Amino acid sequence: MLSDTPGECFSQFQEELPVELRHSGSTITGFDVDGDLDYELLIGDLTSNKIAFLKNGGTPEEAWMESVYYDFPEETSSVDMPVFLSAFVLDIDKDGRQDILVAPNGESNVSNINNVLYYKNRADVGFDLDFVRPDFLKDEMLDFGIFSNPKFVDVNQDGLEDIIIGTRGEYIDNSKDEARLIYLENVGTKTNPIFELIDDDFADFNQYSQQSIDFAPGFGDLDGDGDIDMVVGDPNGYLYYSENIAGPGQPFDFVNPIYQYQDIRPGQLAKPTIFDLNQDGLGDLIVGERNGNSLDGRLGSINYYENIGEVGSPEFNQDLSMAPNTPVLGGVLIKGAGDSDARSCPEFFEMGDSLYLFSGSRSGNLHMYSNILDNIEGVFDTVSVALGGIDEGDITTIDVSDIDSDGYLEMVVGNERGGIAIYNTDVVSDKSLVSTQEVELIEPISIYPNPASNTVTIESTTPILSIQFMDLEGRVIQKVSSNGYSHTLDLGKQSPGVYIVSVTSATGLTSYHKVIKQ
Repeated sequence: MLSDTPGECFSQFQEELPVELRHSGSTITGFDVDGDLDYELLIGDLTSNKIAFLKNGGTPEEAWMESVYYDFPEETSSVDMPVFLSAFVLDIDKDGRQDILVAPNGESNVSNINNVLYYKNRADVGFDLDFVRPDFLKDEMLDFGIFSNPKFVDVNQDGLEDIIIGTRGEYIDNSKDEARLIYLENVGTKTNPIFELIDDDFADFNQYSQQSIDFAPGFGDLDGDGDIDMVVGDPNGYLYYSENIAGPGQPFDFVNPIYQYQDIRPGQLAKPTIFDLNQDGLGDLIVGERNGNSLDGRLGSINYYENIGEVGSPEFNQDLSMAPNTPVLGGVLIKGAGDSDARSCPEFFEMGDSLYLFSGSRSGNLHMYSNILDNIEGVFDTVSVALGGIDEGDITTIDVSDIDSDGYLEMVVGNERGGIAIYNTDVVSDKSLVSTQEVELIEPISIYPNPASNTVTIESTTPILSIQFMDLEGRVIQKVSSNGYSHTLDLGKQSPGVYIVSVTSATGLTSYHKVIKQ
């Protein structure tokens, strides 16, 4: 209610008036625009591209809004940006004056570029605003849009790991996607990686952005000719296959991609990689996807397609129920408690005679698994479902490599909001390396029998502090404390199915293990 004289309409608040339903969704920011010690309001709305300014005609003790206008600020370029905006009052440049930022307050139907408006305050008392820029902080970063999918790969074959990033790209008013692949070349050294933007449309993939709104690249030797090929997943669940015709040791030279490659389509939001998982000399396809799957009582969310072709002619059977093909590789279910879907994105790394699987997830947690070699039809061991305690936001993607030759893996992590982060880890990349810094990720844990009927015993080489027995949704069924090296859980009352046991040792490390109740 607006009024120059509050008493004229104040009584209406005390009368029984019909209830008028309104939509939810407004943002409210209070600030003193004229320095008179009472507060005006800036209001953003769920359906508006504007910020409304409400003038306070009252006093610091009794506020009363007497006027409103919708082209804030009037003295300079007013706010006009999709959508559901919020205003923030803060001293941006540390000059003692409060400035204003405006940005969207939601994820849908908003621009993901030029979406932080900066208004500088020139007044010593109150506000006199000048519009400075629509892209506050963007000049200090590389911004390629949303849904980043980074991978380490040596594009120019100079012995240094570069980065290729798949992205949905920039869009405005939710009307145009600019999906593409980004090439960051490593122009540093083996011990000091430095990445430089070389190509913001690697392999000319932007031309396919109208049929595939974002891209998830994977690399490996698919055709067995000794060089690195590329597969790219899309939200429709299909794959692009780009053969590298450069030859071993030569900078990549990809031919035009084949879309809907061999009609492989495990599910939506395909995120593929190439790896010779059965060690027959031919690169297989391992594809992450949106959903979790079930096959013969086993749950999982990573699809395995065996390469049944020959050198120079890869071939795949699209039927995931035909072993060794499977939609539940390793029994790995990349889906946490409360997650609506999985969003698996597998990547492998060999360490000596061991192989490890990494994946991001819908919840953002980073996963790591072991016991993979010669175990395609078995259950992989869980090393961690929250690697490093890293939180980069929702829908993470991950790749690993020792990019600085220090004997430990680095991780590159993408996420839903875009951008990438690179982390050092304590994961040893070369098992022949001896280092006083080496930190084991988990304690050796034995769980038997598994599958189990009535009881299961957990044994550790270090004292056990606590054990949690959970269902696949993360609900804790049993929780016990311990100070010994073993503990037996009673499973007699539990229904048959797959459960998770978390074991926290005296070192403070927690590991997660699947247990099957018969």
